[in-house]
Amino acid sequence: MLKLKIRKFVAIVICLLLISCSNEKPDGKDYLFTVSVLSNPDTLDPQLAKNSSAFDVISNLFLGIMTYDEDGQLCTGVAESYTISPNGLEYTFTLGENFWYGKNITEPIPLIADDFVFSAQRKRLDYVNSVTAVDEKTVKYILDTPNYDFLTMLTLPVAMPCSRQLFEDCKGRYGLDEDSIPSNGSFFVEKWQFDPYGKDNVIYTKRNKFNKNIAPSRLNYRILESYDDIKQRFLTDKEVSIVKLNSQPKEFIDYKYFSILNKTIGLVVNDNKLGEILANTTVRSEQSAYGIIPPAIQFKGKSYRELVNEKSVSKYDFQKAKQLKENYEVTNDIAILTCIDIIDTSLLYSFKAEYEKILECQISFEIVDYDEYLKRVKNLDYTICIKTISAEYNSPYAFLKQFGDFPISDDADKYAEKEAEIVASGLFIPLFYSTTYFYYKNNLDKFVFVPYNEQLLFRYARNYSE
Repeated sequence: MLKLKIRKFVAIVICLLLISCSNEKPDGKDYLFTVSVLSNPDTLDPQLAKNSSAFDVISNLFLGIMTYDEDGQLCTGVAESYTISPNGLEYTFTLGENFWYGKNITEPIPLIADDFVFSAQRKRLDYVNSVTAVDEKTVKYILDTPNYDFLTMLTLPVAMPCSRQLFEDCKGRYGLDEDSIPSNGSFFVEKWQFDPYGKDNVIYTKRNKFNKNIAPSRLNYRILESYDDIKQRFLTDKEVSIVKLNSQPKEFIDYKYFSILNKTIGLVVNDNKLGEILANTTVRSEQSAYGIIPPAIQFKGKSYRELVNEKSVSKYDFQKAKQLKENYEVTNDIAILTCIDIIDTSLLYSFKAEYEKILECQISFEIVDYDEYLKRVKNLDYTICIKTISAEYNSPYAFLKQFGDFPISDDADKYAEKEAEIVASGLFIPLFYSTTYFYYKNNLDKFVFVPYNEQLLFRYARNYSE
């Protein structure tokens, strides 16, 4: 009888334990996350990478002196602490002790100050005069001029560390294949497979076991050919975690998203005289963009567009356009090069009508696929093209430096003058501000979104699937 009671008691305890365990919420760690990217990375060498898919991957492979915390706020990365000289020209960083380059190796390579010296020798940061290793764990940057955005710049791919020893071990292949990407961040590349004629193009990454507090076990990237492919993969493949889009498709209504008005769409004209004519002919509505720098960009903690009225940047002057046109001959009809993934061309009809009126010719839209568009733009194979402008970090300077060198400034009026000069010359004619949307599956959380360069950091990412 006693044995029977004991058995019943044990059974009840086991049942209670099982019920208790079943009610515990998962911590979301140790999951695989999958992201789709548009086109194959040109390289995963942080100092040489140029395309957005490369930046997406690099941001999770490498960890710089500065990074972003769980709340998306700027914080130290591999640095333990730092000091700034009173004149704002010298930044001295003390590196932490437990940061390593790792892959499938038994003996990790420690991060040292010289890795940042070598990185800067390979690709100079804007307005950095020199980078020196004071000792193995102390690195000093000396700037040409004070730079309010310098700490943010140290989060960019170009500022990531590069070990001389590991770089030389790659024998000219650094960043080009899965065996030649020694990384110090949250993940390392396990497999990189790309066949331009194939469909199963992927980059598989795995948690860097030598670095601590990384929540996901793996982070994979699917390399796709078009935005339509990216949208369909997200909707049909339960493994795909998050997707970056330029619009809000109706079939995405049930998914969570975050967004930011961080880009500008406009015209780039491959003819200086024609560009100046069109700059003075562009009639804008309240929905149009008057400036190059979008509303999300800040300057010294304030919205740049609040400091600089965008309507002061662009001027409509039809009479000046007519005078310029008198000395400019249009011999053929003109095609505007664009890509369907950039903008709906129906939004451009009013601009097109004004341009046809002043130029006295027919204007059409030449819509090509994304790869062809990139190739044509790179080779300057167009008369006029639609282009999206974005920046690497949260600064008006980061936008404007794309149109030529000029001094960095702590005066918003200086940037306003440069912005107006660029638009008046026709180098870039702003038409619309553009929003980036990140849609993600409803059971996911803790992505760190860097809005200005559109990078997603997965170090803290959680999947709360039962």
